Amino acid sequence: MRLTFRQIEAFQHVIATGSVTDAAAILGVSQPAVSRLLADFETQVGFKLFLRAGRNLNPTPEARMLLDTVRRAFGGLDRIREAAETIRDFQTVPLRLVTTSSFAVRVLPDLVAAFARRRPDARIALDVQSTDDAVEWLTLEAYDFGFACTPSANPRLSQRDILTGEAVCLVPAGHPLAGGTQVTVSDLQGESLIAYRADSQFRHQVDTLLAAHDVQPVIRFEARTTEAMIRLVERGLGLALVGTARAEDYHMSGCLALPFRPAMPYVLNMIWANSRAPTAIAADFAEMIAQGVIR
Repeated sequence: MRLTFRQIEAFQHVIATGSVTDAAAILGVSQPAVSRLLADFETQVGFKLFLRAGRNLNPTPEARMLLDTVRRAFGGLDRIREAAETIRDFQTVPLRLVTTSSFAVRVLPDLVAAFARRRPDARIALDVQSTDDAVEWLTLEAYDFGFACTPSANPRLSQRDILTGEAVCLVPAGHPLAGGTQVTVSDLQGESLIAYRADSQFRHQVDTLLAAHDVQPVIRFEARTTEAMIRLVERGLGLALVGTARAEDYHMSGCLALPFRPAMPYVLNMIWANSRAPTAIAADFAEMIAQGVIR
């Protein structure tokens, strides 16, 4: 038995309207086309479906019995269509993002807000991890996009630079260096330096630079986020080199952000897995990023 959806649609509409003419109008086809669909359907099922009463067609008892199954089957198709429309409109599949805590405080909320304006019905899940390595691993496993401050060498990941800048040195108000126009690496000799945690990629860059210039600050305080480092500097606990391209975004009442030399470039990369086809919502988010929503 070979049935078609079109035959079943014609069968349903003729029962509902009692008329081949009305069923044809609903289906957008000719009356002969509906008649052929019904005839083919009767041939396939092997029993009479309709009895003519004047201009109307009345379903046989067998047709009414079949109609119950048809309605259940088409109800399932309706649910499939509704599910597909929901997914298409971003109502079910969330955009899954992951980043480190520093970017989760400032940059990522801006991106999420911009995308929420672009797609008001979108669902967005933002996860926070401690290191760039964790971000890379999770992006490969289960996330649409990850955001990290160092380029990835993993061939399974693609990437795009979305924000660039240079590190700055945070100096407490009243500190002798606060009156200058910049801070150099040699200025850090013997100074109390508040640093990112040892597992941070930026901390590794700072340690490498200090060793290259044979400069030895005193590191007594470590923090995971730029926000925390700012608050420690404001309390006079030391200087801090912070890897943020947008230090001006932070409210700093008790310290200054001065240029640091030699320059330490700072880049925020968006990364994603090569092997995973993007969802519709992920593709739209990537398009927004490509348009330069944040600079």
